[in-house]
Amino acid sequence: MNQITFTSYFKFSFCYLIMGCSCIFFYGCEPLNLNTDELTDEKPYFDLAGFIEQQILILDSIDTEAQVEAVVNQETENKIIEGDSTFWAEALGFLKESDINVPNLRGRYQVSDSLAPDGSKITSYQASQKGLNIVYLNVKYGKDSENVRQIETFFQDRNLLYSTERKIKVLFSNLENEPRLAQYEVKGTQKMILKDSITYQDRITVLYKN
Repeated sequence: MNQITFTSYFKFSFCYLIMGCSCIFFYGCEPLNLNTDELTDEKPYFDLAGFIEQQILILDSIDTEAQVEAVVNQETENKIIEGDSTFWAEALGFLKESDINVPNLRGRYQVSDSLAPDGSKITSYQASQKGLNIVYLNVKYGKDSENVRQIETFFQDRNLLYSTERKIKVLFSNLENEPRLAQYEVKGTQKMILKDSITYQDRITVLYKN
């Protein structure tokens, strides 16, 4: 197998998204509208897309590097990558796809609050019906503040051409009284018709130079 790189992996994953769109075209499946440009001003759920855009702007405004560990079918590559807006936008793209503030998802998630063992608040958004791509979104806040400390989400999609699922976990530190991305991890599997399954795990740790 050729050497696996972080960039080529994301290009590979993008191809899967294109294949999914092809399935919608040929088989008449109703697509799930994830275009955040079509949102109204009202956002009944956690504004994940807006929060990630804010994190990208913060990361782009300071000097950062990313320590990346990419595992695809048990083959591992580790490298240090210079952080810039293009890299962070690409790396966090999967997480933005889990935003549930779109018109056709309104009223389809049950919202509940609970306390973690350390006393911090967790707000959970759980799909209230089967067939939704975004199964859940969990947001954990700091014990002594409303700053986000952790985000977890699970995405799955199945059709006649391919199936994919991924779980994302993101950790944030509290710097200068605001959340800063600390670590991003995505685990998943992808299966195309007549092809072997692919399992992958990517972990990105942010290295702040300042």
